[in-house]
Amino acid sequence: MKTRFVVTPLFTLGFAMVVFSGCTTAPKINSEFDAEAEFTAAKTFFVCPLPKQVPNVDPGLLMRVGPAALGAARTGMTGRGYTEVTDVSKADLAVVIHGKSVPKTDVTDWGFAPTYG
Repeated sequence: MKTRFVVTPLFTLGFAMVVFSGCTTAPKINSEFDAEAEFTAAKTFFVCPLPKQVPNVDPGLLMRVGPAALGAARTGMTGRGYTEVTDVSKADLAVVIHGKSVPKTDVTDWGFAPTYG
């Protein structure tokens, strides 16, 4: 009697997730803050605009990432109960977004020559 191994779509999906899960890299996020800072009196915030031009490896990066970063900052602050204002002089808090793009490193030279025999 012969048995057949049937590959189900769920098995295929699970196998692909295991294989490709090591291929993703997450961004490293650093933040600095004062643990003793008091924000209870603050009610309003202002999101500082992004620069028009940046020296960058990828010139289109600011156009792709900038609107999402500004939207995330606004969503996060309004979700915490703060109100956005359009004039920085009327704001209790100012949100400034900084970022850095690092080019990919292509490793082709392993530092040794293979020898055979």
